[in-house]
Amino acid sequence: MKKILITLILTISLFASIENEIDKKRFSYKDEVLTDSFADMQWQDNKDTKTIKKDWQGAKDYCSNLTLNGKSDWRLPNRFELQYALKIKNKFKNNQFADYWSSTPVVRLRSTAWRVDFKYNEPAFRDKEYKLYIRCSRAKKYDTLALLQNNIKEKIKNTVAPIYAEIQQQNNISGYEWFINTYPKVPQVKEAIQNIYKLAYTKAKQINTISSYNTFIIAYPYALQINEVVKKSFILETNKFIKIKKDNEKKARLLAVKIKKMTLRMKKSNAKIGYEIVIDRMTRLLTEKYEETDASLRYYESKEFTDFTLKFDKTMNDIKKILNHIANDTSDISFYAKKMINISSQGFSDAKADREMSKYKSEQHHKWDKRMHYMEKGYN
Repeated sequence: MKKILITLILTISLFASIENEIDKKRFSYKDEVLTDSFADMQWQDNKDTKTIKKDWQGAKDYCSNLTLNGKSDWRLPNRFELQYALKIKNKFKNNQFADYWSSTPVVRLRSTAWRVDFKYNEPAFRDKEYKLYIRCSRAKKYDTLALLQNNIKEKIKNTVAPIYAEIQQQNNISGYEWFINTYPKVPQVKEAIQNIYKLAYTKAKQINTISSYNTFIIAYPYALQINEVVKKSFILETNKFIKIKKDNEKKARLLAVKIKKMTLRMKKSNAKIGYEIVIDRMTRLLTEKYEETDASLRYYESKEFTDFTLKFDKTMNDIKKILNHIANDTSDISFYAKKMINISSQGFSDAKADREMSKYKSEQHHKWDKRMHYMEKGYN
């Protein structure tokens, strides 16, 4: 009975949206006070927050003298806490899309202090004599925005931990994709992405063909394994052309034609980044291994090659920026995560995708659908 109960609880959590399930545990509202349990903070949310305006010192005094919900230890939030309040402003019942005072003075300009604009979502400073709106806070104090965000992320991570443990146990590409789509902003998303890459890379290595590696590159252009995959596929492609019983000039022409065909396929696909990486690999083979051929020279001197090189350099810079963004532990990668899933779907649905790789992806999807069905029925 206990095992069935645990399964049912997990089922409820597994199919709940992040907005409903996590927010219910995180936020509560009582007597005009919003409690954010993940931040260990409470926020004033009575009508005063959208009607009363005071200068900076008056705002500090107002919070010091405030008694609300039986508590009298209210304070004016600092700039970092107020910046984070922007992220949860839709949770407040009383709000003005205008400037609110923070308790943080500007060190080099003593006559000014930091304020946060709840309309344009930005911090700036104002002369302390200006009259702005006030929203008091209480409980734990945060000296940096990163510390506050990390504390909240850790609480969210712990909340979805049982759900992610189930996904890890299944170790299924479609399961990880479901988790990313359902909980795009939780810390486990980074690990889920990397696990998808590992599974797909393992399968591509097992097949060990140019086609399987091309499918991986096109489906997962941001994967950490990309460089290794490009090296492996470059070796396979080089050996393939060595074995072709033609002279180097004919081999070069054949490779140039393949590059043009791949370029046409890229133009029709929404997964262009991966195609660019494949085309660059093929181009290096043409210009490095057959550099003395007329076909290689013509392609090297063509406008098509020049345009591609410039575009590819920009693509690689963009990839580096995204990877640096992901590497930042405090970054929100939800947009990138969903983009990755969309690109991979395009890569696997491509008419030229490796059959074994596509079959593997379909099998993963079927297994996960079956698992979801069992969970809905309350079975382990």
